[in-house]
Amino acid sequence: MQRFSLGLLFPIVVVAAWWFVGASSPAAHGVISTPAEVVIAFVRSAASGMLWLDVGVSLLRALGGWAAALVLAAPLGIAMARIPTLRRVIGPVLNVLRPISPVAWIPVAILWFGIGYGSKIFIVGIISFFVILVNAFHAASSIDPLLLKAVTTFTSSRLRTALHVVLPASLRGVINGAQFGLASAWGGVIIAEYTGANSGVGYRMLNAANLFLPAQVMANMVTVAIIGYLLNAVFKGLINTRVGRKYLG
Repeated sequence: MQRFSLGLLFPIVVVAAWWFVGASSPAAHGVISTPAEVVIAFVRSAASGMLWLDVGVSLLRALGGWAAALVLAAPLGIAMARIPTLRRVIGPVLNVLRPISPVAWIPVAILWFGIGYGSKIFIVGIISFFVILVNAFHAASSIDPLLLKAVTTFTSSRLRTALHVVLPASLRGVINGAQFGLASAWGGVIIAEYTGANSGVGYRMLNAANLFLPAQVMANMVTVAIIGYLLNAVFKGLINTRVGRKYLG
């Protein structure tokens, strides 16, 4: 109970300070608004149906890019960890591309895919790709060499070793990468929607900022936070099911 009370203390202080600043200064009110105004803006958006439409569009883009990244990055990360030649060939290229800001990929995405669904999937996929790749790589690199050596005494088949040892041992790292990648995808889709979009939570937030509607901007930020929290909770819930525990130990 005490831990729960302490956990609520900081959010209460933040909201109180936010309310005080937004209500006490006319200048601040023009760019911050109060928590009450943000709640009203959120409720109005939800009641009109616009909120759910934007959330649905953004989720479709985020999950699409995340799924594409997972399919590509997880096996590539495992393969790079276990195949030195592949690591030497692809590793330097990925190390050059990895530090590039997601924002820098936006013009490339528009040039290659236009301003539709494809460009958003590309940007989200790029953001999630490296998160998943690194986790899969580290998981596959950390397999106990003694375990692999023991397996080779029973079979010389690399395919059997990969299917029955490398993949199961790497699965926890892949799952962790998928979880972190999902959070990155949801944040990334907001960035992707800042350019060349006419729907979605990111587009709605930027449009509200251009119209100097701080309450709507903050309401959309609250939406981003809530959906991000729910996505993580659903993901963790699926992993903690009986089937998830069976395969993850």
